[in-house]
Amino acid sequence: MDKDWHHVWNNSKVRHDMLRELMLLKRRGHASQAPKADTTPRTYTSTDWLGDLKNRVFTLFQFAFVAPLVIVQTHPEFIADRNIFEDSEKKAKFHSWQVIW
Repeated sequence: MDKDWHHVWNNSKVRHDMLRELMLLKRRGHASQAPKADTTPRTYTSTDWLGDLKNRVFTLFQFAFVAPLVIVQTHPEFIADRNIFEDSEKKAKFHSWQVIW
């Protein structure tokens, strides 16, 4: 550990060449950016039929694919909870099993 690498890097020719190249690229980038002719925001109107169509298709997707998957995932837990209810609460006849659903 006889060299201070931070000092060596800061005084190296490679670092100075790299900084010079970065400054050149930065100046070139600023020079090539021409001002835009019209920068005012524009609004447009369109009908909502495309958005409505996307919403309808997504709703069909949810009903066709997502809902059955959720039901399949929650059904075993429901059965287990119902079995616990039947073992412990059914004899007391204080609650009905629909309460846990």
